[in-house]
Amino acid sequence: MLLLKRLIALSVFPLAACALGPSASVDTGFGASPPIVAPHETLISMVNIAPVQGRPTGFMPTTPSGFMVTEFASGLAHPRWLYTLPNGDVLVAESDAPEEHDEGSGLFGWIRRQVMKRAGAGMPSPDRIVLLRDEDGQ
Repeated sequence: MLLLKRLIALSVFPLAACALGPSASVDTGFGASPPIVAPHETLISMVNIAPVQGRPTGFMPTTPSGFMVTEFASGLAHPRWLYTLPNGDVLVAESDAPEEHDEGSGLFGWIRRQVMKRAGAGMPSPDRIVLLRDEDGQ
């Protein structure tokens, strides 16, 4: 009998927890006026830097059924913007970090260079626009 009472009690507690409902509203972050959390100020800001990783040799992205991926260009130096012209040509803007001025010295300059290095930037900037033309139409 004691075992039966414990079993019933153990099955009632999870059901009671479900009756309380979720801790946050389902509508949080949606709608015309979503609640926005106030910014949290700190002495040193949090920056998450995605380190640059090259594409492994032979790797191609996965595509949906009926689609395919072909490499159109390679060897670009920090491509930033792509623009397709009406005739199908593609313009690629290549640029790296801007040239250092006064902020390039001292502790802050050193930190900036380390951050840029981790992100794969900070090399001499090509500062050019490259025209890519699909010669074979594929």
